[in-house]
Amino acid sequence: MSENKLTSYNFLATLTENGKDLYGNVYIPICKRALSKYSEKGKEFGADSDIQEQILEMYGFNVPITIVRQLIKASANSFSRKEKQETAIEIYENGKNFKMKLFCFQSI
Repeated sequence: MSENKLTSYNFLATLTENGKDLYGNVYIPICKRALSKYSEKGKEFGADSDIQEQILEMYGFNVPITIVRQLIKASANSFSRKEKQETAIEIYENGKNFKMKLFCFQSI
């Protein structure tokens, strides 16, 4: 198992044991970071599989595609009003595809 993957799994296991809200405090930020990295490549249109690949590349997690779709929708819904205006994010086909302007996620 790679060092990155082992560290990631240990981190998630610790959060789970401590009863933290993994979905809101971990998975949505992971998806936002993947969206940000995808956006940095200059791409304005994308698919759920693009974000799935980005998460796998960055964190070593092979997230099921149905979960990725939920995370894309939840990430877009969690944006502040200002972020929504700046990114102009639009979700299509229940999370299968998306469109957005340049997005840079730096929060942890």
